[in-house]
Amino acid sequence: MKPLRKYLKTRRITQAEFARQMGVSQPTVWAWMNGTKTPTADKLVRIADLIGATVDELLGRKAA
Repeated sequence: MKPLRKYLKTRRITQAEFARQMGVSQPTVWAWMNGTKTPTADKLVRIADLIGATVDELLGRKAA
């Protein structure tokens, strides 16, 4: 999830801090960022809200 990686980098937020905000473990955030896991639908919506992106952007889908 490139938008998440970019958001954390530009805001200087650690994976651990973001994990606390999301109520998940830091390894879960790492797995999301590296594509080994996909967040559940409710988590995708929360991530999108937190970082100011759309769910489609998080999933790498282009707008039509």
